Amino acid sequence: MKTIIKKVPDEDVYYDWNDQIDLTEEKDDIVILGERHYIVFGESTPVSIIEGDYYDDDCGYDYETIEELNKICGGDWEETTFRGYSQGDWCQCFYNKNKVSEGLLKELEIYIMGKVDEFSIQETEDEDDVYYAFVPHEICWKGKKDICEFLGIDPEDATVLEDDGYVKVYNYKEVK
Repeated sequence: MKTIIKKVPDEDVYYDWNDQIDLTEEKDDIVILGERHYIVFGESTPVSIIEGDYYDDDCGYDYETIEELNKICGGDWEETTFRGYSQGDWCQCFYNKNKVSEGLLKELEIYIMGKVDEFSIQETEDEDDVYYAFVPHEICWKGKKDICEFLGIDPEDATVLEDDGYVKVYNYKEVK
């Protein structure tokens, strides 16, 4: 049997980016704040520094955010913006560049901003034996070969399907 890879229709997709990326090791080195679903991720001290709610004995509340993060949290902090597909789709990310890789930042932007499609994968005859995986849009847009390679599946042994609309059919019964 060929592996059936089926794109889940957008209206049926639900995920939490925290389920996709484990930030256990980086939890002290990343702060994410912004408009996308009112995200606030990070330890309380750096979050309060970024939000301007931190009081420094030397300068009170009058500090430069990055300088204060470097002073209080240590490391070499930088700021970047994650962007989605619409004007209101954004959030800020502050990170310690000595501990957070560019690859992780790119992955965070993809998952936080919803730049993924979900696929169901059925590798056996048993229709209940299905698992799900998310694939970044930049890979989906390249087609079957890239989707399969991302999922670790041989393209020759797979069929990739995407939704192509739907038909709503009414059932009728006789009125008595």
